[in-house]
Amino acid sequence: MRARKDCYVMMDVEASGHRLGHHDMTQFGAVAVWGKNLEYREAFPVWQPRPDLPRNLIAPQFNGAPDPDALKVAGIAWETICEFGEPPAKWVERFHNWIVGLKARPGVDKVILVGHGITFDWARVQLLYDQFRVDWPCHYSGMDFKSWWGGMRAKEHIDSSMTDMREFFGVKKNKKAHDAQADAEYQLDFMLKTFATAGIIEPPASAGSPSVPGKSKTSAKPRASAKKPAQKINGVQRMAAKRLASLGGSEKRLKPVPRRRSR
Repeated sequence: MRARKDCYVMMDVEASGHRLGHHDMTQFGAVAVWGKNLEYREAFPVWQPRPDLPRNLIAPQFNGAPDPDALKVAGIAWETICEFGEPPAKWVERFHNWIVGLKARPGVDKVILVGHGITFDWARVQLLYDQFRVDWPCHYSGMDFKSWWGGMRAKEHIDSSMTDMREFFGVKKNKKAHDAQADAEYQLDFMLKTFATAGIIEPPASAGSPSVPGKSKTSAKPRASAKKPAQKINGVQRMAAKRLASLGGSEKRLKPVPRRRSR
């Protein structure tokens, strides 16, 4: 396997609603992995004015009336976000410095943003960058893990939900769901498990990864843990795995399959 030069940043965004330029990004979480086997890991630095407050809150920038349903999902009062959220300009500066620091790591060539439904997350991060006219530090293309998982499963109907991933790997539900940092770390662990199942990396042995119920983290054999899920992967899924691996330089780049001409 050649040296992997990509740093993957799994991110998660909570927002006050779905309308760009009206609703605001209210909370952000991210965790980065890099290295030949994606063995190096670093979480986005925490902003938390008080220990009893949620992590990484972001104050409103556009001041549009929040969607009550969106606030209900996160379970954070709008007044708390407005009073204790990090100023958006400060957040952009802090996130930017973190990404620049990741790019300076030995062996890292570019930083690729990843999300479980990346269009929602990316658009809100990019919008704040545009608002404050800061140069974009990440690679121009990101990776949508939601689509990747749907392609890997190749079921009769597309199911890219977190529930389907939990059932596939036998992992318990995230107890801190809709906390952006907890969600980002939870989603990253699923991404690493999926990469290991596809043979892109060795099975992760991180203490922070969700464990399979009934198995010890220390006594379980890494390679054996990936055998059962691997039996469910078909030819289409292997092709998807090889195509993704080519982005990281671990597999030979595949040529696109020519389309047949209709008569």
